[in-house]
Amino acid sequence: MKLVTITHDASRITYGKVTEYGELLQNGSSKKEAEKAIVFALFNELGFSKSRISYRESGQPYLENFPDKHISISHAEGWFAVGVSDHPIGIDIQSFRTRIGKGSSYFINENEQQFVDDDALLHLIWCAKEAFYKLLEGQIADLRKEVSIVQINLESATIQLTYLGKEVTLSFKQLEGAYLVHTL
Repeated sequence: MKLVTITHDASRITYGKVTEYGELLQNGSSKKEAEKAIVFALFNELGFSKSRISYRESGQPYLENFPDKHISISHAEGWFAVGVSDHPIGIDIQSFRTRIGKGSSYFINENEQQFVDDDALLHLIWCAKEAFYKLLEGQIADLRKEVSIVQINLESATIQLTYLGKEVTLSFKQLEGAYLVHTL
């Protein structure tokens, strides 16, 4: 697995595609155990080895040996990403699926209708909302209604959203067959 690490201020995110993911599952590894091993390898890459992952009441994960650090974890179809930061962080990685438009009514609101004809933008919206949800530790009742994507800037690779009257900027990367979105 070739890993890439992004460093921004007090945050570090590492991500990559596990090409042998399907083989791991076919060779008897349970999906949960394979994913757990890969996530630990990513945390090890960031220098956080030998730490157990636990969960707060909100469902937000944290590293037991580093309780002052904030973490975020995401995986989809062999793609994995973890983030560690001194402040709350949210990341989401999503494999490209041509069927995303069929479920867009679940997460697209009235203000975002301009994006519905573009599968790439739909993926970015979904990832942005998921990353933001993780940033707020799941304290959003309805992502479709409460979080609205205002702008997707392909040149600067940023997404602007509004939540409770505040504007928030997230960053994204288009990968080979996937999208990664993270809070700044």
